[in-house]
Parts: sequence; C-alpha cells; structure tokens
Amino acid sequence: MPLHRPGNTSRERRGLPAACSAQAVSLLLHATLVTIDSRREGYVAGDPLFTRSIQLCPNCSLSPRQARLFFISVAAPALLFATLFARQGFWPVLPFAGLELAVLGWALWVTLLRRHLRQTLTITDGEVSVITRDAAGERQMVFSRHWARVTLRGPRGWLPSRLYVESHGRSCEVGGFLTNAQRQAVFVRLARLIGPGGSSPPLTATDGAAESGY
Repeated sequence: MPLHRPGNTSRERRGLPAACSAQAVSLLLHATLVTIDSRREGYVAGDPLFTRSIQLCPNCSLSPRQARLFFISVAAPALLFATLFARQGFWPVLPFAGLELAVLGWALWVTLLRRHLRQTLTITDGEVSVITRDAAGERQMVFSRHWARVTLRGPRGWLPSRLYVESHGRSCEVGGFLTNAQRQAVFVRLARLIGPGGSSPPLTATDGAAESGY
C-alpha cells in the first residue's frame, strides 16, 4: 500500500499537528490519516523511553454547505416531478418521494457527524492510551502495556472486521470507521508496538524506522 501520492505530499504535511517533528511519519490509508510521532518532550539521544502516537480519522471531506447544496439539488427536482405525478392522479408518488428525501437527509447528517470523530492511541513504555473524540465529547481508556493485547476479529460474511485493545476484561474498539484493509494495517502496527499480552518489548529509536512503511 503506498504511503504518499506524489502530487499530495505538501498538502498532507500541512495537515500534521505542529508538535510533529522530522521524526514524525505520516501515512495516508486511502483518505484516512495515520500519524505516528516518535518524539517525546524532553527526549535525550540514547534515552530508551519513547512515545508512539497514532491518530486515526475518517474520510469526511463533505462540508455542511456542500451537504445543503447537494440535498437541495436532489430534493428540488424530485419534489417537482412527484408533484406533477400527484396532480395527474398518481398521488402515492409524493409520500414515497418524501420518504426517500428523509433517508437522504439522515445519511448526510450521519456523514457530517463523522467529521468530529478522531481516535488517538498513545503507547509508552508503561501504558496504552486510547482517546476517542466525537460530537458527544471525549472519552479515554488507559491500559497497562505489559498486559494489553491487540485483537483483530472477523470479518464474518458481510460483517466487517473489528479491532480491539484489551486487558483484564476491558476492551476498546479502534478504527471502527476504517476499511478491513486499513484495520489490518493498523493491527500489524499496534501488535508490533504493544507486543503480546504479558510482554512489553522496549520502544527504541529503531521503531520509528520500522513504522515508515508496510
């Protein structure tokens, strides 16, 4: 899977947080940004302690204004033709047109809500933190890295795969908005950073190089 498209390199870098340094690696999984930052505050060369951060966000480039214009462009001709048919005696067309537009409006509303969704995973020597931000607010779950494990389940039939960080009966789903291929890629990275349950491989400077590609 390619890391960058040649024509978009400068645009992608402008989207990185200001805190990211030259050590930060930016990955574009389709249109989902995954940022891995190898820097921590107060880092000294040779220090074995590092922090890894992975940020996930869904592909949602539709703005509220674009959504309104799209809905109006679909609704206006649909209602016009439904009214014309209703005047000719085909009145059932009108409620069906209204139902279709209601479903379209609901789908656009759900899509716009996804603009606020972000997940940030921070891995240190001792902890794994998962912060989820959406329109409802911010939620955080913290796991002991030594006992945490990463689990990828499925897919089963038409159901997509599901990725979890788990420890001691607690679990947190990660990347529910990703595709199966993207979720598999994130699973591979997290499994390398967190390690199996009951084991926590040290985070070193070489992890940054390993994170640069698939």
